Amino acid sequence: NKPLEIGLCNKAYQDYFNKTQLQERFSEFFPTVYNLSNIIPITIQTLPKSISISKHVPVIRESILAFYSGMRVTSVASLIPIVEDILNSIIEDA
Repeated sequence: NKPLEIGLCNKAYQDYFNKTQLQERFSEFFPTVYNLSNIIPITIQTLPKSISISKHVPVIRESILAFYSGMRVTSVASLIPIVEDILNSIIEDA
């Protein structure tokens, strides 16, 4: 028995759903996983415990509130340098 290759699974999934259908399914699913009731506890309880992330929690919190207030572009733009800094600190520590 030959193991099923991941590429074949992706290809089969793409053959079953076209790009538009995949985007619609993602748009429907994503908010159910990442809603405020899941994000707020993580932001308040978990992120402050991280060495790399803790100093950014205030901006992350404000970005989340901005995102859910409709200022999506602003919130994402404010998180880009934070993600860069977090990744740089992780890479430096490795």
